[in-house]
Amino acid sequence: MEDQINPIGKTARALQDLVV
Repeated sequence: MEDQINPIGKTARALQDLVV
């Protein structure tokens, strides 16, 4: 639910998944 108020956090997680 934090994704709605913190979309940047969701993007950061997606980037980490790509990096790993």
